[in-house]
Amino acid sequence: MKCGIIYPAFQYFPIMDKYYPNTQCHMITRFIYKKGRFITMPANTKKLTAAAAVLAAAVFSAIPTVCADTQSEPKVSMELLAGGSAIGMDVYFTLPGGDTLSDCTVTFDDKTPSVTAAEDGWKFSVSEYAMNMTKPHELVIKAKDSSYNTSVPISVRDYLANFTDDADYGPLAKSMLMYGGAAQTYFKVNTDSLASAGITGADYSSVNIASDAFDKTALASALASDSAPVTYYGMNLSLKSETVFTLFFKVADGSTQSEALSYLGNFSFGEEAASAKANGQKFAEISLTVPAAKLTDSYTLKKGSISAEFSPAQYLAAAASDSDTALANVCKALYAYADAAKNFTPGGHDTPAALSDSFVTRTGRATTYNYSVGNAHLDDYVADHNAYVAALTDDDYAAYAGGMIEVTYNGKSICAIVADSMPLADNPTRKKGDVDLDPNAFKALTGQTTGDFDITWRIVPNSYAEGTKIQYHYEAGQIYYMKIQPRNTIYPVAKFEVKIGSGSYTALTKTQDNCYVIKPNGQSVLSFRITDMFGQVIEEKDYDTKMTATEVSNIVQNGTVQFEK
Repeated sequence: MKCGIIYPAFQYFPIMDKYYPNTQCHMITRFIYKKGRFITMPANTKKLTAAAAVLAAAVFSAIPTVCADTQSEPKVSMELLAGGSAIGMDVYFTLPGGDTLSDCTVTFDDKTPSVTAAEDGWKFSVSEYAMNMTKPHELVIKAKDSSYNTSVPISVRDYLANFTDDADYGPLAKSMLMYGGAAQTYFKVNTDSLASAGITGADYSSVNIASDAFDKTALASALASDSAPVTYYGMNLSLKSETVFTLFFKVADGSTQSEALSYLGNFSFGEEAASAKANGQKFAEISLTVPAAKLTDSYTLKKGSISAEFSPAQYLAAAASDSDTALANVCKALYAYADAAKNFTPGGHDTPAALSDSFVTRTGRATTYNYSVGNAHLDDYVADHNAYVAALTDDDYAAYAGGMIEVTYNGKSICAIVADSMPLADNPTRKKGDVDLDPNAFKALTGQTTGDFDITWRIVPNSYAEGTKIQYHYEAGQIYYMKIQPRNTIYPVAKFEVKIGSGSYTALTKTQDNCYVIKPNGQSVLSFRITDMFGQVIEEKDYDTKMTATEVSNIVQNGTVQFEK
């Protein structure tokens, strides 16, 4: 619930400006795992130490794993996301004896979560309020044949407690718990069991929030010179499931709210097109989702010659000086957490860098298009994984078809499968390095349904392929002619070779539709040698394609090898 102007009891006036603390304070965070040592958790729960890989906003990238070839009960691991705009929990589990989701029921707090496939098992995601870090949740996985009934207690505090003594992750974990305790105190939630209880070395009482108050004089003058139907009114940091920074405007005398909304819709805020909304009958607002690690950054409100710099730290600095001690503390604690996330640097738990870290980030522009059927023959693969789709220009498509790219805009990133081409001859307004995204991917990245935005992108490991084996898709196949596509690879395929019998390997030419043509001499058993874009070579020896003289199409078979990450 957003306070806005409907909570006048919370407004205060530092330097004649108005600020509104939100009544649903929470910030959620995520550590993600890599393979490493296990830490024992209650009720058969396992989890890994946090990974060292860090993105720009202190989001840690990882893979949950379970060390068990055989198991009699479900096994669970968990991830937490730190430094983003939301605190979320990713819960992973595996099932015993080859069971699938159809063999069991899964509930989280007596509700059925939305479960998706993950490496070696399944996962679901839930979010948590900072004020509920100590709240116990119950995951129950129950076999339909009653062979197991596993109950796993989960809470953010229990998870973070494992890292408070860690040299690398301790400061960040402690700052999160201190923020959770301050949120509990402010909102009077379970104050007998504070997330910060027993935490030392992360005191925020003397925190100095380095930010000058926003001077609205210049903005007021610019709006007046533009005959604007609004006047600037104040700012708010909504500490809900996402950290949302909001600017409030009052409808000017003699103007209507619809005129105000139309006018504000022409602004950009933080390089995003402003999405103006009504607040009551005489006010309007513009909001921007801000990661915790970037709460001290500045965000520009701009339209033509009108330009003003805002920062969430301005709100936090003003609120930290308020006479309400609980409000001041929660803002100081959030600032301390944001600072810890921003300055987090992994140390002794570093894991080997992914090969894709050497890929030079590309720049370009991204727009959206109505993806239906892609040139790369990956429509079934995309549908199976509910994946986002990207189309690249000719050369990039030829090199990276079937791979995964990470596209970044305004500090936010999404990953998409390169499943389509964007020939420059057919798209004269596009340039090499540009990206077309399917509508869902574009909306997730930019928050918009149309537009053309400056982005960066890079190759990343295909997360759907990690922990699995390569696949071979036969668009058409029989023992005398095969049109085959190696897919589900960690990185894009650069070279595909075939050996028939005891002969030598022969390199095949990739077709425009991301396939290769083989003409065996009536044999179904072949050997493949596959090279990825980074020069890694894997070999599929004496592979039985199971082809006969009868032609089949759209068949997918699993291989036995995979590239390293």
